[in-house]
Amino acid sequence: MNHQNNYFLMNFRIPKQLKDQFQQTCRRNQYFMTSELVRLVTHYLIEESKVHQVLKAPVVVKQVPVIRQPAPASIQSWESSY
Repeated sequence: MNHQNNYFLMNFRIPKQLKDQFQQTCRRNQYFMTSELVRLVTHYLIEESKVHQVLKAPVVVKQVPVIRQPAPASIQSWESSY
């Protein structure tokens, strides 16, 4: 199965200082920024689904497996170009 078909390119605006801090933190922890964003969004959706369950609102969240894999130091990613 081709995993590329399961992904969608998403662009959004973010304050430069916040992006720079996020990038530095990801580099320090040796994680890809994309992986951390996916993890954060997934966590948010799980937490929100709990709130909606308490409120008896019909919200369905498909849990996406998130793999926090350290970025190999020898591989340059497109994130490094910013």
